[in-house]
Amino acid sequence: CLLGVFIFLFTRVISQKEILQSISGRTLVIIGCGFGLANVFVETGTSRMLADGLTDFGSYFATLLVIFFLTATVSNIICPPATVSLLFAVVFSIKSNTVDHHVEKALGVLM
Repeated sequence: CLLGVFIFLFTRVISQKEILQSISGRTLVIIGCGFGLANVFVETGTSRMLADGLTDFGSYFATLLVIFFLTATVSNIICPPATVSLLFAVVFSIKSNTVDHHVEKALGVLM
């Protein structure tokens, strides 16, 4: 994304003023709060607990399906940027602590 912004700025397709006007302050605050909540998930071990529960399905395809439906459900309750921040911590916990190479390979696609 940032590469595209720099290309647009360098080729003068869009001005810096237009870019700054198009950034939503509300979205930045939501993403920042999502990172804060994700940090709490990691520090309290909640992400590890959820990751352990998500890997009990046996196959990597089932794990991906559960992550997909969990993301779709949670993003209807809270905003999508915060959902991504929260579930990224969970998926990262799965990827960093898994011994199943199929799950690690499948989750590498998500990250």
